[in-house]
Amino acid sequence: MLGVNDLYAADKWTLIRLAKAAGRLGVRVGGDVHFMVDPAYLNQVASLTSGDDVFEVGFGLCYLTNYLTRYARRVSACDVNPTMVKVVRTLGLMPIYADLFICDALTYTPPPGLTVVSNIPYSITSPLLLRMLTSYGARRIIVTLQREVAKRLTAKPSSRDYGRLSVIAQCLSSIRVIRDIPPWAFWPRPRVYSTIVELTPLLKPCGDVKVLESLTGKIFTQPNRRVVKVLRHFYGLSESNVPRHLLNKRVRDLAAGDVIELAKILVDMGVIGNNTS
Repeated sequence: MLGVNDLYAADKWTLIRLAKAAGRLGVRVGGDVHFMVDPAYLNQVASLTSGDDVFEVGFGLCYLTNYLTRYARRVSACDVNPTMVKVVRTLGLMPIYADLFICDALTYTPPPGLTVVSNIPYSITSPLLLRMLTSYGARRIIVTLQREVAKRLTAKPSSRDYGRLSVIAQCLSSIRVIRDIPPWAFWPRPRVYSTIVELTPLLKPCGDVKVLESLTGKIFTQPNRRVVKVLRHFYGLSESNVPRHLLNKRVRDLAAGDVIELAKILVDMGVIGNNTS
């Protein structure tokens, strides 16, 4: 059994061996489940939380959780898999200074003001990020996600990666890309690079969250169409309702400020509001 102090000295191959043992205990690995096993990257992510109260989403085998306890003031961590607590205890990976519990991060709402940390499973990246940004009340969000998704967060209008997630993330937070992580820092190895990203929610978001979610959820389903046609289709607006400088733009060309301007028009007209879904 591996002691907690031994974990900090363990190399990548030891952590891979433990991950394989977890697989034999019934933990699903592969697919969108990839454990970070390189101590250098685990330490770097954890070091970003120095002195913070941390909420970790998806503690998995508690590799990162244990590193977080070295830096953070307080750590609570959840996982959706109810067998994980038993597994980490069996493998000797139970963190001493962290509270573990079971929850679904897509429906659970943590106390506000925490630093949220997660190595996000690929299959729920977009919905979980949106929930973190719109419902968690986080102080900071530090996530490891696919590099392609990180590019979407910081993408500019008209670029290939620009879309709904870009607009919402840029309207609600400041975004800092920390560094890329190679596939061999995980086990099993994913086919893509990952990226550590820090999002700091803005004290004054540039738009109402619910309106922003509703509007972008509709118009970015047709990114290549002219804005005026998409607004006519979804909201019955005519060209006279659309600002002149946006008439010839396509949805993919709308900057975050343009989307906020359109949202205000729709709210003022009573077409959408705070209770919209």
